[in-house]
Amino acid sequence: VEEFSGANEQQLEETIVRLSMGAAAGAAGGAVEAASDCGVPGYRLLNEFVNTAEMECLNQSTEHHLKALFGEEATEASYLESDCDEQLIVRLVFQQQVKLHSLRLKAPEDGRAPLTVKIYINRPNAPDFDEVEQLAEVQTLTLSPEDIAGKLIPLKFVKYQSVGSMTLFVQDNQGGDDTSVISSLEL
Repeated sequence: VEEFSGANEQQLEETIVRLSMGAAAGAAGGAVEAASDCGVPGYRLLNEFVNTAEMECLNQSTEHHLKALFGEEATEASYLESDCDEQLIVRLVFQQQVKLHSLRLKAPEDGRAPLTVKIYINRPNAPDFDEVEQLAEVQTLTLSPEDIAGKLIPLKFVKYQSVGSMTLFVQDNQGGDDTSVISSLEL
């Protein structure tokens, strides 16, 4: 609690900023800087809340797998690549219920970047490729070259208010290549 008197607008603004930063640090476990990393004021990256032990990916390459995007194996040079064809099913499980506002995806500009991505939430397990074609998705994204370069991709926020798991189905890629690649995925 802060007290001051008089009509000092600058002192009031400084106090509000200082107190709101302290509240944000408490709510974010002291990670105020992480809140600003996502590029949306008032939101933070949720990658740290992905349970890496429970995430799974169907049709991933043995050399370039999902752990290349999340967890200890993630580096700037690592990436996820499909194996047999351009399709991928990525299931991410969060350590707690989260609200998703947007995502940011980076991929190479050589035609292997995802084009159509269907999103499903709160599925008890990863659907197989036959099943995913029959499920009703929460949202379908058709990614542009700007989107795969790391542009913030807004989601239908009202549909992502209580997300325990998220499944991404990469249906095809930008150039019709044999494999699809995701270099970075931020939630």
